[in-house]
Amino acid sequence: MDYIFQDAEGSCPNGFLRIDYTLGPKGEKKTSRLLDFAENLFNLQHIEGFDDRVTQMRSGSIEATFAEFDFGRFLYIHDIDFKFVIPSGVAGKDYDYRIRYHDGREVCADAKCRLEGTEMRAETILNALRKARAIIYRRTSRARYS
Repeated sequence: MDYIFQDAEGSCPNGFLRIDYTLGPKGEKKTSRLLDFAENLFNLQHIEGFDDRVTQMRSGSIEATFAEFDFGRFLYIHDIDFKFVIPSGVAGKDYDYRIRYHDGREVCADAKCRLEGTEMRAETILNALRKARAIIYRRTSRARYS
């Protein structure tokens, strides 16, 4: 609740989920974000690894975990079997989801987000995608030749 409600004095800093009572698009954006989040919590609560994501969010990783839940919603509404993977802390072996296709194949996937307030530039997005692709390439190359 510390990340959502404003105190009586209005002294809490703005936050990704903090309710904003401003009239117009700014306040509506915050309200709809909170409603989306509540819907995700309800719909995804039965998915394996869900509790770990809630703990992650409670520790202060709000925006990144929100993005993971949001992608989880995408998988859920498209009836794709998945689970949240508990982070191992090992570079190149950490990913956010294990996805099982209808034919039984399993793949790993990651959610990426940019923190609110970060300037969106094409080069920043391309760099993040290149880095993720390099990690996946190294992982699959090792698996292929081991």
